[in-house]
Amino acid sequence: FFFVPQNAQLSTTQSFTMHKLKENNSSKSPKNQTSKPLKLKDAKAAKPKPRSHHHYGLPLVQIVIYMVATILSSLDANLLAPNLTAIAEEFGFTQQERDWKLGGQLAFGYAIMGAPVALLSGYLADRYSRKLLICTVLVIGKVPCLFSYFVTTYPQLFVLRTLQGITVGAMAPLTSSLAGDLFPVERRLAMLAVWAGMLGAGGLVGQTIAGWISPVIGWRWPFIIAAVPSLIAAVLVAFLNEPQRGRCEEALQDKFEEEEAAQKEHWTYTERINCKKMRAIFRIRTNLLGFVQGAPGCVPWGILLAYMTDFLAQDKGLPLQAATTVILFLGGGSAVGGLGGGLLGQYLYNHSKSLQPVLMGLSTAAGAIPMFFLINGTYKDQFLLLYSLAFVMGMVINITGANIRAVFANVNLPETRGTVFGIFCVMDDVGKGFGPFFAAVLIQGLGRTVAFNICTCFWLFCGVVLLCIAFTLDKDEQKMQHNLADIASHPMNSAAGMEDHRAEFYTTESGVMHRGSTYPLEHMQNVVVDLSGQANISPQISPNISPNETP
Repeated sequence: FFFVPQNAQLSTTQSFTMHKLKENNSSKSPKNQTSKPLKLKDAKAAKPKPRSHHHYGLPLVQIVIYMVATILSSLDANLLAPNLTAIAEEFGFTQQERDWKLGGQLAFGYAIMGAPVALLSGYLADRYSRKLLICTVLVIGKVPCLFSYFVTTYPQLFVLRTLQGITVGAMAPLTSSLAGDLFPVERRLAMLAVWAGMLGAGGLVGQTIAGWISPVIGWRWPFIIAAVPSLIAAVLVAFLNEPQRGRCEEALQDKFEEEEAAQKEHWTYTERINCKKMRAIFRIRTNLLGFVQGAPGCVPWGILLAYMTDFLAQDKGLPLQAATTVILFLGGGSAVGGLGGGLLGQYLYNHSKSLQPVLMGLSTAAGAIPMFFLINGTYKDQFLLLYSLAFVMGMVINITGANIRAVFANVNLPETRGTVFGIFCVMDDVGKGFGPFFAAVLIQGLGRTVAFNICTCFWLFCGVVLLCIAFTLDKDEQKMQHNLADIASHPMNSAAGMEDHRAEFYTTESGVMHRGSTYPLEHMQNVVVDLSGQANISPQISPNISPNETP
């Protein structure tokens, strides 16, 4: 391959790659070849045609199995929320101990365990098989969930609950990295919204199951119900395939399709994360803004998941089943908001990329309004109003969750996405763990209502930060696609390219490489390139190069 030197005057959208060289008249000695005054043709790359993707990275059945495993992985996330009072009575806790130990400490331990695991799993996802990592974390996290049925003391419950955070902490970066290679960019946002909705829906489904069956058969049985299906899912995932990294990236499509059309060995994206690329993550402004809003944005979520069911039942006087139904409607609205927000975000993104962050910022700030009504309202007998309010709140506040992962996927290279999602999940876990802990501290002096109102204000701050992404998203994504195009144009990125003896020429910083020898760029004169795939080179390239060394 020949590549245009760095000083060539081409725009970033006109990334130009010269075709493979073929030896002409190989039976003739170079000395007998007719020398012609050759010149470099004025070859300008045409503007890339719009590409329509109609493929996913894996068959649909396998994608569905991955999604089901994602739902099951988070079933145990909120199992304790409907049963704080029941557990407190069994362990002999006062109301203050209930909020501090069961509402604060357990949630904090669960989230804090998930934070380093999320970071580690994100890094491992960029280097190793994500499928095998998913199987591993499902087993590691669900065995403690199973054993939670047998606890008899609070320390036992604390240890096992903390270990359960491994699965949820690891699954978010693993599945997000996997989904980034399953869907093309014009569908990625909507599909990642569905995928993120699966992760959130699992927790709400588990919480609903616990709220309905715990008054009948006890608070321990939900742990069995959550653990067994997840362990079965781990076995099924082990037999699935894994998508190729970068297979759905626009900048790499030409390379993949070229190799497939030639019926050659599939081109493989071999880039992996390293220290330099890890440092580059923090130079992307969109990443920084997304990280900054992550922890504060999850503080109100932590309140909803850890306290709201018990708050509605104990402080607002609702029956436990009615309080649990509120969370069910919240989950239903969250699912609708995740899917609808993903579709709306995809529509806005396809028309103007800056509109997607505007949607996230406005919806996040607007989510505080129904939350304030939920905390401060009086609705003991107005169940329809309460359920409607919960549904609307769930629909609005999950729009950002449906879009932010696609934002990260679109501005980061495939080999760094796992790490980026891991960092973001750390921020999420810190917020979800710190939120109940922070609220527990405030409750001691201010009471539940004031503490929850203060925590809700974090959504207003996040809305402002998300609006700022509108000024960075487009530029960061263009830079990422340009970097991918540079990677795709290098023949040494593929095993097939290294073994193809027709592709013997490529540029380096010091010159042009041919069969292990480097020739200075000033010697490479009089080259005529035929974009149909032919190339002729004059044997009289330079008096310093022997004609026998010239193809």
